[in-house]
Amino acid sequence: MIFALLALGYPENHPVIVKAVNGLRAMACQTATTYHQQETTSTVWDTALITYALQEAGLPYFHPAVAKA
Repeated sequence: MIFALLALGYPENHPVIVKAVNGLRAMACQTATTYHQQETTSTVWDTALITYALQEAGLPYFHPAVAKA
């Protein structure tokens, strides 16, 4: 998105681009040897993994806890 906006002529200091870059920086995590760019917050992954675990444990997909997730 950032590159597309720049290609359309938006200046680098445009508020939309600045906000997007800051968002990317906020999702970067440093590991022991490098940086990792997260795609989503952990709450998204946590919900998906817990829902999967509940279904693997035998809860049906239509159970309210799974449906709500």
